[in-house]
Formats: sequence, C-alpha cells, structure tokens
Amino acid sequence: MSAAPLKREVLSEFMEKASLLVNTTSVGMGGKGRLDLPLEKLPHKAVVSDIVYSPVKTELLKDAERLGYRILDGIGMLVEQGVFSFKIWTGFDAPRESMEKALLDVINKNSGSGL
Repeated sequence: MSAAPLKREVLSEFMEKASLLVNTTSVGMGGKGRLDLPLEKLPHKAVVSDIVYSPVKTELLKDAERLGYRILDGIGMLVEQGVFSFKIWTGFDAPRESMEKALLDVINKNSGSGL
C-alpha cells in the first residue's frame, strides 16, 4: 500500500495497477468540486466507487461510466451504516429496503438543494 499526492502526473503510475478506485473525500457532494484523475489509465476491468451520495451519480462516476468502467455510488454504504447503527441503538434488525427507499426519496426531493 502506498500514498501519493492528488496530482494527475503522479497518480498515473498508480492508476495503471489499480483494480479499484474509491473516492472517500467529500469532493462532489452536492455537485460541488471535481476530482481531476487520470481515469483513462485504469485497467479496463477496474471499478470506480464514490462514497458521495448526493448527487447519486457524481462527476467522477459519470466520467468513469463514459470510459466504460463499472461504477458504484455511495447509497449502499450510507444505507448499510444506517442499518448497522439502527441495530446497535435499538437491538432490532433494520428495515433495509424501507431505509433505502426513504433515503432515495429525500435525495430526489432535495436534488439541486446542496444535500
């Protein structure tokens, strides 16, 4: 495992060896900001994931999808955090499907509002 500065020219060599790229920053949340990454350097079978959940499809995910990569949005991670927390706090299994539907309803209702 290694780390590198978020500079396009430095990241190129890392991207060529990656099978998974995950944005764990808030860049893209509310449609604000954009990561300048050399996505085209990723191997064809790489997966691009973004933990940002609003918008559901960030610019990073749109760019990756245009280049033909499999993408994963942040909805699943957010829902699973809620499911886990619900169980801890109540002792009951969470209604996962209802929680996901409620989350998507709120995101859709507030799209464009910065949520």
